[in-house]
Amino acid sequence: MNAQVTVGSEANPVSGSLLDLKQNGNLGVNSNKGLGLPRVMLEDVLKMGPCIDSDIAQQEDKDAHIGLMVYNLKDSLKVGLCQGVYVWGGDIWTRIPTPCSDGIAPELLYSPNCYIVPPEGTSEEIPVAKAYLVSEYRDDIPDLNRDHKVSLKVLWQDIPDLIENDGIQLVNGDKGIYTKFKIKATAGKEGNALVALHVGTNGDDSDPICWAWHIWVTDYDPNTATPTDYGQNAATNGSVYKQTNGERDYLFMDRNLGALNITPTDLGSMGLMYQWGRKDPFPAADGNWTDDVRTLYEHKTNANLTEINEATGDGGLLPPGSGIKHLMPPSSPSSNLALSIENPTTFYYGSYIKGDSEYLFDWYSGDASGSNSDNQLWGTSDKKSPFDPCPRGWRVPAESSSKSPWDPYVNDYSNGPFGKAGVNTVGSNGFNIIGNASRPNFGYYAAGFPRSPKAFRGAGGVVGSDTTYPTSAGGTFWVFGYVTVQGQDQIEAYYWTSSTANNITASSMLLNIGGMGGTEVSGTEIPKATGAFVRCVKE
Repeated sequence: MNAQVTVGSEANPVSGSLLDLKQNGNLGVNSNKGLGLPRVMLEDVLKMGPCIDSDIAQQEDKDAHIGLMVYNLKDSLKVGLCQGVYVWGGDIWTRIPTPCSDGIAPELLYSPNCYIVPPEGTSEEIPVAKAYLVSEYRDDIPDLNRDHKVSLKVLWQDIPDLIENDGIQLVNGDKGIYTKFKIKATAGKEGNALVALHVGTNGDDSDPICWAWHIWVTDYDPNTATPTDYGQNAATNGSVYKQTNGERDYLFMDRNLGALNITPTDLGSMGLMYQWGRKDPFPAADGNWTDDVRTLYEHKTNANLTEINEATGDGGLLPPGSGIKHLMPPSSPSSNLALSIENPTTFYYGSYIKGDSEYLFDWYSGDASGSNSDNQLWGTSDKKSPFDPCPRGWRVPAESSSKSPWDPYVNDYSNGPFGKAGVNTVGSNGFNIIGNASRPNFGYYAAGFPRSPKAFRGAGGVVGSDTTYPTSAGGTFWVFGYVTVQGQDQIEAYYWTSSTANNITASSMLLNIGGMGGTEVSGTEIPKATGAFVRCVKE
């Protein structure tokens, strides 16, 4: 009895209790107040701090404190904590009576930024929690306020009425961080759309954009496509291609990300363009020998669809909210990642300097040196990142230890300089890379000049038409056409890998037809601010 204590009453404690809290001596209800546990801002679900200094805590300290109970105030998905009562179990804090995840699994951080939806189909449920997770995992992205309202809007679609008028369906309404939504595509139409998440106090598109998802409406399903192996077969529609570079095996889609077919004369075979490390796409060309890009459309709840074309050739910028814009990002020690997320329809480029033949530019750091670059924005050699633009189960191809994913055809001079065995042109529209007994098929690759990382000195293009030094901030779009190099006409196309060469450039595949008398497939490095194609591979 001497070891037992009653607090708040002179009554003896119950026999099984060392400490008995009472407000009076009643045997039944003896209090109208409760136990106020110490309020602690825990550091991490796996660390004892600040109760015990996590840097010096030994295992015997952890074991000695088993059963320690606190009320935690930290609310962070990144460290696995939310507000509530926690008990230390020796190696982890356990929330009682239930975990705090409530459906927000940490792996949602790696949920896709692109969802494939069949024509007249409905997407799977898309959780907005990814935006919250990323904001907590990245120090250069502001945390999202979980008390704010959630809304969604189609920013653009490249086919009129691609998404039905009521095509954004909130599952059970606005649930904040727990909100999920679905997208309904219109019958008989294929194309691409970009859907934005707005989080703020107003609950509509006047709130800032906090994330966006690419909706790829197509009847192509790479997960059920039949793999095409080695052999002299031309590109087969609806396939995936088994390939190897001798160090790693790859399974490639038969088309570019966002492409609707692999028909060489169809603009739908081009797909979309991406700046390296960014998750959101930009449209490609609108025709052959043209400066114009593909027309985009607003999403209306009535029959009046508004075109939102890019600015073309007049040196001016479209007013806010009127489509793809071109801007020079800030050059500062901090990154431009948050800026790019909030402005998914802005292409960030560098300024043209007269007499400057160097086009190096990094949108992330806003300069030509990549002073503060992030070389893992699209992941590592073995892991897909939260910013990877490919659908679930697919990723931007990474180089192996020393070789390009397209190595069997890269820098091979078996047919003479720039003459590659098994690489056939398809008119002036692209490349059909056909395998043989020792080489894999690589399929059809559409040709399209990239968006320039800097204001482009040359005729035509998007934004800028100085008569002496014409510029094109968005790049030249003579797709399916030719450019003259050293007196010879040629067409080019660049395809990204997730691998970087240095702070300012990333590795890519260059396909070049007609240059120097043949067809070239080469590995090359291009500035991260370039807009180029993506051909996804199986994770």
